[in-house]
Amino acid sequence: MRIGSATAKGLGLALDKPIIPVPTVDGLAYNLCGVSENVCPMMDARRNQVYTGLYRFDEAGNLVTEMDQIPMDVNELIDLLLEKDEEVQFTGDGIQVYGSQILSKMKHARLAPAH
Repeated sequence: MRIGSATAKGLGLALDKPIIPVPTVDGLAYNLCGVSENVCPMMDARRNQVYTGLYRFDEAGNLVTEMDQIPMDVNELIDLLLEKDEEVQFTGDGIQVYGSQILSKMKHARLAPAH
């Protein structure tokens, strides 16, 4: 990662072009651009932990951050989302590990396809 980041930064400086960082969790959320539900990307961090955030898309298609990205216990995430009682679309490699757990506890949850 460091070599790739340094290369991109060097090219940007040499070509006088800005480098625009996109956090991984935000990038995962953009994969579901246009859905009406809240979007919850999850990256498996092992030991019942995920890197996650909560997003939605406004009428213009812009990504709006509802909860900044954060590492947290998957059960805490589920409890937090149950309090909101809104439809949530999950994406990321965390759904392969925790998808059945999420679906058993949340009636308004949907899992995005792996692709």
